[in-house]
Amino acid sequence: GSGGMVGAGISELNPAISEELTRLRGDNDSLRRQVQEQSAENLRKMKDDLDDVTRKSKGFKEQLMQKKDEVAKGKFEINDLKGRVKGLEGDVTRLEGVLEDERAAWQSEKEENQERWDAERDEMEEKAKQELSEVTEALNEVSEGLKAQMKKVGEEFEQLSASS
Repeated sequence: GSGGMVGAGISELNPAISEELTRLRGDNDSLRRQVQEQSAENLRKMKDDLDDVTRKSKGFKEQLMQKKDEVAKGKFEINDLKGRVKGLEGDVTRLEGVLEDERAAWQSEKEENQERWDAERDEMEEKAKQELSEVTEALNEVSEGLKAQMKKVGEEFEQLSASS
């Protein structure tokens, strides 16, 4: 009770203080309402901002997941291509080996054929020399025979000429 008396006493003693106190209480109520409204507005705005951020975050997460999937797919494709390249490199190595073997076989066959051809040529030359020698010998024999016959015919002719 005595506090109410003090306030009542103030308004009775000094109407200017009482008016100021009433005005301050009104200002205080007005400020309190304004703060509550601003707080509600700020809270609504923060909720909207949170919703925007959440929505954007979700969108970014989806994009990130999509990019991760794309990267994973790209890595899979790269690994697949690397495997194919290794396979092709293996094929190239194998084919180079086959080619080298074929070259070696061809070279060996060429050398064997060359030796055989050289031997056949040498044999044919030897045979030709032998035949030429035999023909030359036969021609010499024929030539000697003809010379002997010519000599005999010449002698017979001389005898016939001498007897006539």
